[in-house]
Amino acid sequence: MRKQSPGPEKTGEQMHGGSWVGFAALVACVLAAGEVSGQEPGEVEAGEGATKVQGGKDGDGRGEAKTAEAKVGGRVHALWMATDEEGKPGNELLMNMVRLRIKYRASEMVEAALEADVAEALDGGADGAGSLLRDAYVRLEPHKLLRFQAGQFKKPFSRLELRSKGKLETIERGVTNEYVIEDLLYGERDIGVMLDGRIGSRKKGIGYYLGVFNGAGKNADEEDADGSKDFVARVVVEPNKRLSIGLNGSLKTFDPTDEIQKAETAWMSGADFRFKMGGFRLVGEGLYGENHEPCSIAGLPNKCRVDKVYLDPPMVWSALLLATYKVPICGGVPGLILEPVLKAEVLDPDSEVDGGRIYGVTPGVNLHIGEFTRLMIDGDLVFTDSDTHEDWTEAKRLMVQLAFDL
Repeated sequence: MRKQSPGPEKTGEQMHGGSWVGFAALVACVLAAGEVSGQEPGEVEAGEGATKVQGGKDGDGRGEAKTAEAKVGGRVHALWMATDEEGKPGNELLMNMVRLRIKYRASEMVEAALEADVAEALDGGADGAGSLLRDAYVRLEPHKLLRFQAGQFKKPFSRLELRSKGKLETIERGVTNEYVIEDLLYGERDIGVMLDGRIGSRKKGIGYYLGVFNGAGKNADEEDADGSKDFVARVVVEPNKRLSIGLNGSLKTFDPTDEIQKAETAWMSGADFRFKMGGFRLVGEGLYGENHEPCSIAGLPNKCRVDKVYLDPPMVWSALLLATYKVPICGGVPGLILEPVLKAEVLDPDSEVDGGRIYGVTPGVNLHIGEFTRLMIDGDLVFTDSDTHEDWTEAKRLMVQLAFDL
């Protein structure tokens, strides 16, 4: 397990005191459950549930919907975790996630979305009140081939990252996502603008995503004096409903006059796929690029100069496979589905150094109870092939989560 990582959405986001009021309010808000709709950028299966509320007629103007439509959704994830990880309780009960999401479609061309962390809002948040905001954006869709989005949202990078926690088959995304996506900020939420579009149908076609972002992460202002930005691109090819192939790249630029300097650019590339047949689903992802924060890794002093100028960043790579299979149970009782899960991954923060790789294995099982509720049981194992990485400790965790995602 990574020690003292600042990345968001880690297991252990707790609700304190008045948070139970937020819990009750969210449950009351989503009891009138509606159909699942919406998607995250670049992952068509990453839907969010919603209760639809329709308004009156907007008019007969071109591009206007006959009725405005509001969609309210959210999630409540209650977690019990037992671990031998150093510095953490042997077992504890946590509110892993409490979210509220509102989408409003004013017309066929205009949509706005807002998602907040209710627990952070009531608790004040570990990083202050600003940490409560997750998504906040406006989306213009004059045509499916050309759409424009501005605000705070996920960068179109990494299939695993773009898959919503409401659809994700494991409780946590793993060590690669924690380090490459969140700590190095090649993915994750950020403030920016994006163009995207799609050729073909929802289940068969080609989608593209081109974005420019501040590069400082969610709820953060531009940090570079010269306004250096991150450029992110993703292409998804779906030849049929069974297979989806994704390619993405991220280029980070830094202010060369910054007091703590780095190389002026850093890049990360990635390829992924999703194959499904019947109840079987297999996801694979590989990442390769530059580690622009080598001094954050214990055991790599040769990459860090005294003046903290990183002129020769090491290369980081990772590989991941996630397999699941859905099986109806209890003689096919509607709404009861058992889903065995197995995830395995390897992360190498510096490919030039022998050893020092971090491995993660997560066997688990999910019980789907109706459309919106899952009982999730995961065993999470993290280990390394070297003792040079003080930032990662070998650990074993058992997690049981009851998740409600609307």
